Amino acid sequence: MMNAPTYRAYLRLPPQRVAEKTTTPHRDLAREALRRIVAAHRGESGAAVLTCDGRNLEYIDLSQRPSVCEMCGYVGPFVDEGEACPQCTHVQ
Repeated sequence: MMNAPTYRAYLRLPPQRVAEKTTTPHRDLAREALRRIVAAHRGESGAAVLTCDGRNLEYIDLSQRPSVCEMCGYVGPFVDEGEACPQCTHVQ
């Protein structure tokens, strides 16, 4: 029997402090947690991070130059390799 993967989504704040951590075996729940972190903390110093079994899947610098969602008007960093709005999940 194989072990379920462990996904973690969290906010990494300077200096190496972790907050708002979600740990789950469900990829979709972890991605939703990551989207919420990005939308709630855009423009701040720090990063939103998604890992699976200790490997980084996504690292989003929250202070990076913002994108604008053409669907909902969200302004901030995008998720899914910079292609999706974390607020409405519209792919640009």
